[in-house]
Amino acid sequence: MKKRATLFSLTAILLCCALLTGCLGTPSTSGGASSGGGTSASAGGAAPSGTGGDASPTVTSTSVLPDNAEIVIKFGHNDSEIGLLESPYYAFSRVFKNTVETLSGGRIGVQVFPNNQLGDLPSMLEQTVSGTLQMTAGQNTGLLATYMPKIQVLDIPYVFRDLNTALTVLNGEFGQQLSQDLIDAAGVRVLCYLPTAFRNFASNTKEIKSADDIKGMKIRVMEIPLHMDMVESLGGIPSVISFQELYSALQTGVVDGQEQAPYTMVMNNLQEVTKYYTLSQHLLNSNACTMNEAFFQSLSDEDQQIVLTAARAAQRAMMGITTANEPEVFDKLRSAGVQVYAPNEAELASFQDITRQSAIAYLETVGVEADYVRGFLALVDATQSEIDAQR
Repeated sequence: MKKRATLFSLTAILLCCALLTGCLGTPSTSGGASSGGGTSASAGGAAPSGTGGDASPTVTSTSVLPDNAEIVIKFGHNDSEIGLLESPYYAFSRVFKNTVETLSGGRIGVQVFPNNQLGDLPSMLEQTVSGTLQMTAGQNTGLLATYMPKIQVLDIPYVFRDLNTALTVLNGEFGQQLSQDLIDAAGVRVLCYLPTAFRNFASNTKEIKSADDIKGMKIRVMEIPLHMDMVESLGGIPSVISFQELYSALQTGVVDGQEQAPYTMVMNNLQEVTKYYTLSQHLLNSNACTMNEAFFQSLSDEDQQIVLTAARAAQRAMMGITTANEPEVFDKLRSAGVQVYAPNEAELASFQDITRQSAIAYLETVGVEADYVRGFLALVDATQSEIDAQR
């Protein structure tokens, strides 16, 4: 297992190196024609603050900008900068920055503000909508649904069988249309989608094998309506707790369990306060990297292509790293004494049958049309069939 993990990690590093050289394909633009021009900014300009959007001279980026930068993209995210393999959004930001600055010859600089320096994810999304921040990454469907409820179809439990299917759907026409709809609703475009890993149930009170085991359990969830609905449909009690407070909540028994992707378990050392981890794979982490549309349209056609190319390169690097690190993550979980359980087909079906139907019913209550949901589900099924036929 350790040899396999090392091989995967080396593969991820090589992927990052290859992407950083600029040997990349160029995706097409969508969502309106360029107006040309470009927005200039000084290399030492002040960053927007974490709330509201007033300029704050006390928040400075550690990013070094090219000396000849004429345009500066201020980019905020909530990940730390421990290392490329340990911090997925750090890897994303490094690849994005390097690719933009390389392809533009330094005309465009990227100023990165990690670790919630500009505020939490909701605040950074608000700043991107208002235009005080040009770009942010890690926005989940719950936050984006504030402006566009139908994006919540991505949070239907068990809708995607694997990451390949999800990427194919999101990188295709469906994902492009979602981006256009978000532009129309909020003035923000999706530069790329980041379906990084599947989420699984974890517990401290008992091993979760089937849906019946969730009944009566207090499960920590993000403040995403469909995540809360999922736990309620299984008979559990959803408890919204911030990620920063989750370690303490598990340690003190405020909650009985949680649901989390493998790599985020070890990011906050949650393996130290977790006894059981069940590979339920009930939801996909469907995050996105977004950019203010007015800023994007201020760029020339050439610079728009550079930004889109860099986003796709960063997407590949980040997803390569999270996939590469997964065996090592499970080694860390098991070494910490966490019991990892893989449900059988019947046990998985017990989760699927309840949660999926409940989610579809919920979407109707928030105005997502049944035809839209059916069309999305049909598209996912057709995509899976096409992928299977190519194997």
